[in-house]
Amino acid sequence: MLKRLLFIPLIVLVIVSVTQTQAGLYNNEEHEPGANNVFLPMMQSASNETEFEAVPNQFVITWKEEVDEIVGLADTSTQGVQVIETIDAINASVIQFPVNEIQTADAAIASLTNDPRVEAIDPNFIYRVTYTPNDAELVRQWAWGPTEAFAAWDVTRGDASITIAVIDTGIQLNHPDLDAKIVSGYDFVSNDDTADDGNGHGTHVAGSAAAETNNDIGGAGFCPECRLMPVRVLGDSGSGSLNDVAEGIIFAADNGAQIINLSLGGGGATSLRNAIDYAWSKGAFVTCAAGNSGSDRVYYPAGYDNCVAVAATTSSDGRASFSNYGTWVDLAAPGASIYSAYVGSRYGNLSGTSMAAPHVAGLAGLLASQGLDNNQIRERLCSTSDDINGTGSLWSCGRINASRAVSGGSEPIPTATTTPSDPTATPPGSTPAPTPPGATATPQPTMPPGPTATPVPTTPPDPGAPSSIINGGFEDGTAPWTMSSNDVHATERAASGSYSARLGGEDNSTDAITQRVQVPETARLRFKWYPESRDMRDRLYVEVKIVDTNRRGYSSSNSSDSRWYARTLNLSAFAGMTVDITFKGQTNGGVPSTFYVDDVTLTSN
Repeated sequence: MLKRLLFIPLIVLVIVSVTQTQAGLYNNEEHEPGANNVFLPMMQSASNETEFEAVPNQFVITWKEEVDEIVGLADTSTQGVQVIETIDAINASVIQFPVNEIQTADAAIASLTNDPRVEAIDPNFIYRVTYTPNDAELVRQWAWGPTEAFAAWDVTRGDASITIAVIDTGIQLNHPDLDAKIVSGYDFVSNDDTADDGNGHGTHVAGSAAAETNNDIGGAGFCPECRLMPVRVLGDSGSGSLNDVAEGIIFAADNGAQIINLSLGGGGATSLRNAIDYAWSKGAFVTCAAGNSGSDRVYYPAGYDNCVAVAATTSSDGRASFSNYGTWVDLAAPGASIYSAYVGSRYGNLSGTSMAAPHVAGLAGLLASQGLDNNQIRERLCSTSDDINGTGSLWSCGRINASRAVSGGSEPIPTATTTPSDPTATPPGSTPAPTPPGATATPQPTMPPGPTATPVPTTPPDPGAPSSIINGGFEDGTAPWTMSSNDVHATERAASGSYSARLGGEDNSTDAITQRVQVPETARLRFKWYPESRDMRDRLYVEVKIVDTNRRGYSSSNSSDSRWYARTLNLSAFAGMTVDITFKGQTNGGVPSTFYVDDVTLTSN
C-alpha cells in the first residue's frame, strides 16, 4: 500500500538533456563509499554533481529487501532526516534532509552507500515531458500512411478489455474525443483520483494512442477500441518527481493496464528501473520516449531493458532531427508534427519522441487485443517493422508497420465481407476542429470499411478465367483490364518499363481497373503503387470480389511520402475461386490525390 506522509511541492527547473547511464548514482557494487560520491541537488557542496535536475534535498533509497525505514536509518548520521514516503512494491523510501544541512546530508549518504542493506541511493530526479511544440503547417494526420494503420484496422480495431495507461500530465477527462474511453486513474501530484490535464501533453499522447475513432470529429487513435487510464505524475509545468513516476507505473500495473506509455524522461534511477521491471513482471508492455536531445546518449527510462525505447520519424521516413538515436533504441515511429487531441477540447500538432511512443503503445494495444503477451508484442513489433534508412544504427529494429504486425508478419489477408452489390466503400467525412495557440488543425483520417468475414465459395470456378494477371505492367495498353475511365494509362510514372495505371487526380472521384482471374493455391497478389497525396482520407483500395456473389475482401493504403511501395497480399483464402481483382483510387473533396499502380502479378507463392 502506498503511504504518502508529506506532500512536497515541485520546483520548476530548467531542463538539461544529458543522460546518466548508471542504474543509480549511489550503488554499493559500483561506487566506493565516501563523501566524494555524494550529490546534493540544489545545494552547494564539495560532492560530485549530476547533470540532471532533482527535487532539492530529497533522495530515494532502494533497499535490497524489505526494511523498516526507521530501523534502516537509525545507525546513520540522519539527525533531522524525514522519511516522507515509502513505495512498498519496490522496497524504496523517499527521504528529505533539512534545508542547508549539507554536512548532515553528506555524512548520512556516505554511511548509507556502505550499508549492506542498501541497493542504491538516487536523487529524487525530476522527469519531464519529451515533446517539442511545433506550429508548422500540416494539412493532414500523416502517421497512418507509412505505418499502414488503415490496413491494420481492416484486421482489428482493438478491444475494450485492453487498457493503455498514460503516465503523464493527466488527460482532459471531458475531451469529446477521449471521454468515452477513460477508466479510473489517479493523480499522484495532487493525491486524488481526478487525473485531469492542465498541461496538454498527456491529452495529446492519449489521443494518438487511443482516441475515439470513426466518430466524425478530431483525429484517429491507433487502437480505436482500447481504453485509456489517466495517471498524473507530472504537473502543469510538465515536470514531476522520481517517486511519483515510480508510483504511477506501479499503480497502472496493479490496476489492470496491459500497456503503459511513458512519454517522459530524465536521469537513471534504480527505483525507476525496479518499477518498470515490476510492471513488466505483472504482464504490462511498457513503451518509452527515447528523448529529444538529438544525440546517441542513453535516456531514461527508455534505456532500461523492460522499456521499449521509441525514436521519432518524419513524414519522409527519416529520423526527426530532435530524436535521440542509437542501437539502444528499439523502434521508430512517427513523431514530427503529429495531430492529436489537446486540452480545451481542441486539437493540434506537436512534435517529439513523446508523440512517437504512443503510436507504439496503440499498436501494442491492437496486438494485446489479439491475445499476445508483453514479450510476444515486443518480438512482433520488431520482426514486422519496416527496414527504413537508419535501421540497425539509429534504432535496432525499424519503423513500426501496423498492418504486418497484426497480420502475424505478412501482409494482411483480404477477407470477404457482405456488402451491397455496388459498394463505394466511402470513408466517413471529417470535421475540422479548433486548435490550441501555435498549432494547426487538420481533418481526421477515417476508418476503412467495416467488419470482415471468411470467404465462402458459392459458385464453381470459371474454367475460362486465367490463373495469373495478364499485362500487369500496362506495357501493352490496358487490355484485358476493365476500366472505369479511359484516362488511366499513364506515361509520366512507372515502376518498371514505361507505363503504369493512373487512378484519381480529381475531387470526389472513383477510378478503377479490374481483371478477372481464377485464384491458384497459396496465391500471392503482388503489386507496386505510388501515391501523390496530401489528403489521408483518399485511399487506394485493392478489392477481391468472388464472381456472382456480394462477398469480397479488401485492403487500403495511402501515404504522404511519394515513392514506389511494394505490397504482397495473401489470397490463399480465395484459392480455387474465380474473382474480380480491382484497384480503385477514391478521392474526397479537398486536395485531390493520384495513385499509380504497376507490376501487378498473381502467383502461387
